Amino acid sequence: LCESAACTVGVFLLPRCARLPLHDHPGMCVLSKPLYGAFHAANHDLLGDPRAAQDHGGWARAARTGVIDDPQDVQNLSPVRANVHEIHALTDCAFLDVIFPPYAAPGRRCQYYEARPAPSAGAQAGGREEAPPEAGAVWLQPVPEPVDLVVRSVPNEALDEAVDAHLRSLEAELGPPPGAAPAGA
Repeated sequence: LCESAACTVGVFLLPRCARLPLHDHPGMCVLSKPLYGAFHAANHDLLGDPRAAQDHGGWARAARTGVIDDPQDVQNLSPVRANVHEIHALTDCAFLDVIFPPYAAPGRRCQYYEARPAPSAGAQAGGREEAPPEAGAVWLQPVPEPVDLVVRSVPNEALDEAVDAHLRSLEAELGPPPGAAPAGA
């Protein structure tokens, strides 16, 4: 729906049995609101450096996992909480996501993962011998973007312009956030 320097707002439409594979939101916050239907969300908290996990894999613990079907329920992902997740559509469903900052920000990319159970004692995890840092931890192994994943974007230029204009007016009134590029830059 909208792509600005501050955020991305989008609606994801998933047919029954579709899946958004396990992926991350590096250094980002996401607010996700179901619009209709039901889906299962499995969220993980990374237990180490997210940037290192993108390149080499990392340990994670299960966070919120369950069926999302209440339009009043807003899910939130933060840079450290529930930041890696996958979604399976149980019915035809749709949800609204507000993602900030957007993936379009410099140096930001989405990484896909495969969750692997913790190895038995003495086995290797991600190419190195390492015990899980806590009981129940899983190893998230980086994998390429799935070849069968199709995400289509339909831009809404009027909404993009309105959001940028609003951000410029806020900056004129309050000044830019510390370390942030000016709105619309």
